Amino acid sequence: MWLALIAPAAMWGQQELPTVTGVVTDASNAPVVAVSVTIRNTNTNDSHTVSTNADGSYTFTELAPGPYALSASKSGFRSYQATGITLAVGDHLRQDISLAVGAVSETVTVTATAAPAMLNTQNGAVMGAVVTQEEIEDVPLDGRNFQNIAMLVPGVAPKAQGANGSNFTVNGARADNTNFYVDGFNDRNSRGAASQFRPSIDALEEFKMETSGFSAEYGQMAGGVMNM
Repeated sequence: MWLALIAPAAMWGQQELPTVTGVVTDASNAPVVAVSVTIRNTNTNDSHTVSTNADGSYTFTELAPGPYALSASKSGFRSYQATGITLAVGDHLRQDISLAVGAVSETVTVTATAAPAMLNTQNGAVMGAVVTQEEIEDVPLDGRNFQNIAMLVPGVAPKAQGANGSNFTVNGARADNTNFYVDGFNDRNSRGAASQFRPSIDALEEFKMETSGFSAEYGQMAGGVMNM
């Protein structure tokens, strides 16, 4: 019984944290198998490495938000490195890689554009905003409740006096129609309809307030989604 409850929660959690996926090809656009692809958080130096499959595809899931560098290498090809990649909570980034023939000691470096220009092609366009740790720490907060910052996002407004649920409404939906997630796990109190656990502002890295256009995995409610 416990396994049946825990397993779906773990699978659900993979939807909220940043994901990077792509296909590695050669100069003729043919997929390249067994390429070693590494993604590294440039703040923490934490890295993960995978090999491309028979389709030349690779995927990194459940990454921590932050700045990253992506590299790829295989014998017979020049090494590839992409820098300037910034991932926010809930991001699904597609980063295809083209390898050029040459020695591994030669490197092709690609510098990504600024974070706001990063294009999400993996799921539906999401309306909303990411609130960073600096903003959480710098905005004056009554009672240290960072969720009040969500009301600065277009479409989010204070709930009606006496209404149940969270302290805000999204695009006219009821205050009890907002979903809450912490590190990808459902944080909505089924009885009170507010967040069950509210992290300290000193421990919270960032949150994303999604107001519309979110993917089907965020179903159940008619309002928005707060990913912490």
